[in-house]
Amino acid sequence: MPQFPHPVRKFKQGGVKTAEQLHAATGVHGQFAGIPIVVQTVNAVNKTQFARKVMDKTLGVHPDAWMSEFGAQRFRWSANTRGRASVVTNGQRTPGKVAIFATCCVNYNEPGIGHD
Repeated sequence: MPQFPHPVRKFKQGGVKTAEQLHAATGVHGQFAGIPIVVQTVNAVNKTQFARKVMDKTLGVHPDAWMSEFGAQRFRWSANTRGRASVVTNGQRTPGKVAIFATCCVNYNEPGIGHD
């Protein structure tokens, strides 16, 4: 089995390419694509063969790889943060409350998961 260097060690030794760093910066993508007109544009461009070929050459993203779309509205913008939810009732084994830690994926790509 091949041995892969630890990601932090690889980064410190300069082994992480700019394309890899950009690809891993999901929060940056989401912040940029969170601008309303940009969301539709990015989602549409990401579906074109030309863009997929460019991403293959520059970022190493295979042209046939699945890519999630950006949501029209960020989860954190639409989450209920002012206590307007239904009445919280204690259950037999639970205090009836839940904390949601919205990751980049939930916040930018799949806000419905957070709402669920």
